[in-house]
Amino acid sequence: MSKSLEKIAKNIEGLTREQIAALIMEQEENYEYHIKQLGKIKETVGHELKNIGVTMVGVPSLLRKLAKKMENPSYEITVEDIDKLKQYSGMIEKKQQRLMDIYEVLCLETINPEQIRKNSRKINLEEMFVENILEKQLNIDEKELAVELYQYQPKGSPMTIKTHKGLLSATLQTLYVNQITHAPRGSVIRHLYTAEDQNVIMMFENLIGVSDEKYKKYESGIGMRIVDTFARELKGNLILYQEPRIQKLSQLRERFGNQEARDLEGFDLYGLKIEIPIKEVSTRNQ
Repeated sequence: MSKSLEKIAKNIEGLTREQIAALIMEQEENYEYHIKQLGKIKETVGHELKNIGVTMVGVPSLLRKLAKKMENPSYEITVEDIDKLKQYSGMIEKKQQRLMDIYEVLCLETINPEQIRKNSRKINLEEMFVENILEKQLNIDEKELAVELYQYQPKGSPMTIKTHKGLLSATLQTLYVNQITHAPRGSVIRHLYTAEDQNVIMMFENLIGVSDEKYKKYESGIGMRIVDTFARELKGNLILYQEPRIQKLSQLRERFGNQEARDLEGFDLYGLKIEIPIKEVSTRNQ
């Protein structure tokens, strides 16, 4: 007998018909809630696996091309070749870690604040941002994009937070995939992590290469629902904007990708700001 049925059986004696009906309805609503939560986990995991597959699909081909070039008896291996091998090996290692993150998401019984806190760990925001940017290095290079990482740390604000690493990674990867997909070739993508008032802030800006009304309205696919779920379950907010803010708020921390990339004229800007209450990700309170 399931725990739900055991609970009903233990409490049914002495109840009126109306009370029994209310108890059954309560259990049905609880069951439906858990089914929806499992659906969220399935969406999160499926989308992350797709992102890993998209990134990894080109690595074997690149390795084969490099190996074929090195097989030529007259070919001398260069420093650039060695750097490429290191880069490809690093990508595989990072994807192995991402698979472990997905495993952690699968271990969640539900995606809700209690489960997120229960399975949280300390995360350095700068390291997390850089790690996720580097995972997309091949995609960034393919479109000749530059990624600029900004930071502004007000006095007393945390740059180390405590949250579920797998869900945060899924959120960042979703946003990066969308930015790379929609940004015009040779343009600049910007990210910022900071804090203001009582919130940890993450901001993302890119130009829209091809006008996409759904992307502008934050309706672009399952991935957007993952971002929304992560923010909502941590009592946060998502704010869309169309005027550049990041450069005005902070200083450039690091630039990745195409050093010749620049801001282009004639394109709309897509900006997304995620606000998470500090108390929800504080390393002191969990």
